[in-house]
Amino acid sequence: MRERLSLSINPGKIGRIILSLLLAFVLWAFVSWENDPERTRTFSAIPIEAVDVPEDLLIVGSLPTVRVQLRGPESVVQRLDSAMLVARVSLAGVAGSGLVEVDVQVDTPEGVRKVTIEPNTVVVELDQMVSETWPITFDEPEALPPNLTSITFSTEEVLLAGSRADMERVAEVRVAFDLDDRDQSFGVDLMPQPVDDGGVVVPGIEVQPETIRVDVQFETRQKSVRVIAMCACESNQGLEIQELDTASPIPSAVTIAGPESLLESIESIQTEPIDISGLGRSGFVSNVVLDDSTLPEGVTLERRTVDVYVDVPDERLVFNDVPIQVIGLDASYTVNLSETVASFEVAGPEAVLAEIENTPPIVLVDASGQGEGTYTLPVRVLLPPELRYQGLQPTSVQVVISLPPTPTPTPQPASTPQPAPTQGATDS
Repeated sequence: MRERLSLSINPGKIGRIILSLLLAFVLWAFVSWENDPERTRTFSAIPIEAVDVPEDLLIVGSLPTVRVQLRGPESVVQRLDSAMLVARVSLAGVAGSGLVEVDVQVDTPEGVRKVTIEPNTVVVELDQMVSETWPITFDEPEALPPNLTSITFSTEEVLLAGSRADMERVAEVRVAFDLDDRDQSFGVDLMPQPVDDGGVVVPGIEVQPETIRVDVQFETRQKSVRVIAMCACESNQGLEIQELDTASPIPSAVTIAGPESLLESIESIQTEPIDISGLGRSGFVSNVVLDDSTLPEGVTLERRTVDVYVDVPDERLVFNDVPIQVIGLDASYTVNLSETVASFEVAGPEAVLAEIENTPPIVLVDASGQGEGTYTLPVRVLLPPELRYQGLQPTSVQVVISLPPTPTPTPQPASTPQPAPTQGATDS
């Protein structure tokens, strides 16, 4: 039995087994390298993150970046990007402020075989953490509206935290805001800024709270005032700005808002002058602008324009004894009217009236479709569309329509027969 066992573990066989395994491993490595060869990728400017910073210490300034070189299978390194790499320095165990040199570590993805970091150590400056409560200096606008009643802040002090060196630079904590021509109450969140003696913001200071609430209140009273329509009208002195008595603003009153002390003395507001020279008849002028130049600063208008109805007085002409004409009848009819003339008044723009002043309008009765008989028909006056008539007399007439009588034939006198001459008679 021992003899058989000694033969089965012959050193020659063992060597051949080891050689076979070695060849198999080399073959596997060669095939793997051929299918997924080694590659090297370099990533520049990878930021460093500090961890385990003692609570009573702060990092002064900013940490540098590092250059990271990774080597591994192509399938691994080719799918990497810089966002997947995290460089860290641990400050655990650092006892006090000053300069400390620490190693840089990079978290490598699975499958990366070699990592090279340049530089592999960095110097970090630490300073003691300081926190203090500071009052806030509020920079209010120089010119405040007259109806501004109050400006309130959610807090008048903040807590600053930073390195001792940075905190020593702080001269004040400032909040600046602008009203931006506002005249209605509003609120806004603003950031307090720690600044040095030159008004420059000191970086690296943590401010709590980060923002404060500023509430601005305006006094807003309202009042309804009358609208007065103004015109650039002709007068004895030429073109003159004056109230247009024949105009009706729509709406006739508007709302103004502002401090009560300013509203008390305001009873009306005027429109900008209206040019009515082109108006031939009564009508609307739309979107007439209200003149707010007379309103005190701090008083505002609810609306900016109104419509104005302008009544343009008509000129008048009187026409008397204008013949009444009958239309619509065949010429074979005879017509008799109860009244043959009419009187009336025509009103309208002066320029149009001038065209008919010496040529009276046509006055007519329309008898179209009527046959023999007696009818009461309305009297009409033909006028241009810009004119209208009133006070017409008569408004209707009685019309008698008839055919002329058939003429009676005139009798002709009978002729007297002459005697025939006697035969044989001779002249004596």
